[in-house]
Amino acid sequence: MENNTSITEIDSDVRQPWYMVFSTCSMIIMAVITIAGNVFVIVSVFTNKPLRTVPNFFIVSLAMADFFVAVFVMPFHISNNIAGFWIYGEIMCKIWLTSDVFLCTASILNLCIIALDRYWAIHDPITYAQKRTIKRVLIMICISWTLSGMISIPPVFGWGDSGTYRLYDDTTKSCKLSDDKGYVLYSACGSFYIPLLVMSFVYFKIFLATKKRLRQRTEAARTKMALLKTTKSVTSRSQRSHSDSTNDEANEATNLNEICVNNSETLNNGSFKSCQTSDKNGTNATDQNGSVSDSSQKNISRKRKDSKKALKDKARSARSRQSMHAFFEEKQRISLSKERKAARTLAIIMITFVLCWIPFFLLYLILPFCSSCSHPGEFVEVLFVWLGYVNSMLNPVIYTVFNMEFRKAFNDFVSKCCGKQSRNQFMSRTYV
Repeated sequence: MENNTSITEIDSDVRQPWYMVFSTCSMIIMAVITIAGNVFVIVSVFTNKPLRTVPNFFIVSLAMADFFVAVFVMPFHISNNIAGFWIYGEIMCKIWLTSDVFLCTASILNLCIIALDRYWAIHDPITYAQKRTIKRVLIMICISWTLSGMISIPPVFGWGDSGTYRLYDDTTKSCKLSDDKGYVLYSACGSFYIPLLVMSFVYFKIFLATKKRLRQRTEAARTKMALLKTTKSVTSRSQRSHSDSTNDEANEATNLNEICVNNSETLNNGSFKSCQTSDKNGTNATDQNGSVSDSSQKNISRKRKDSKKALKDKARSARSRQSMHAFFEEKQRISLSKERKAARTLAIIMITFVLCWIPFFLLYLILPFCSSCSHPGEFVEVLFVWLGYVNSMLNPVIYTVFNMEFRKAFNDFVSKCCGKQSRNQFMSRTYV
């Protein structure tokens, strides 16, 4: 979006060869990256089934606005930077300025409706999931583009393009936005300041909701961890108690066996002593001759096997609980990590948007209303204008790098270009 000072009023110090080469190459590189990044986003959504979701329609609309900025706005600015004046005439000047305001505003308003969509999805997820239909999304997208047209088109019908506020000056070969205070205030508020307020409020509410949910999940995780530790401690004590009782029973049976064997030996030595003992079920452990019976031996063997089986079952149960405990910890860690990443992404989106656009719009709004303020110079003006264009370059990066499916789509695209078979044939569904 071009500023409201003549583009031909070039300071002599910025017309040096080093500046021309550096600035022109930087502008060309930015335009190419913007085109490539946004084309990738659009193609990925239409060619990958997991990405063809309703929320991603907003991303496509944003990518189209940024793509058109790189195609219809940046090249004319590059030629202005090289030539030092407007070489395309009055009609093309009006078309270019209108396209500049229209497309940059569309990009900003698409960012705004993406923020609103996320806010409604978090604030009332169940109800909004039913309302988020293709028709509703397309209506929201059409509203953003219509508002952009309403902000950009007034100069075509004369508002801000009459008297001393001409868009094109044939004498100086300059093509600039109007200095009309009414239009400056109208376009600046509609294109940036109102969307900035909306996005600030919405993302602040989203940040608070995310922070609250993160805190609740952390507290729930701590509570469940404490319960698991308590259960684990009680189970361990129960296992030890059961093991001790089982060992006592086995020892009792063993001692019984030894006593009866001793009695049998005593009988063989001539001193008869009966070993008439019964187990818990009332079965005789020995016969009258002091020898251990077969049923007693079977009982002892069965008790030992049962005790070993019980110990194995307890150990297996303990291992199962430990594995479930580890799985729960990992699940909680992943969930909390996703929440933190979401909050971090929101912060990056907002900071990037503000840093890219606020320098230009401050300059755009202050200069017409401050007669005592001096122009900061052509270098600063060009820097602020292209800093706004940087937002169109970064949008596809922000909205795709932090999304797993877009990253997979990018890897698939690179693999196909290199002639390799993609490893990611199926992608899970996540939303931007």
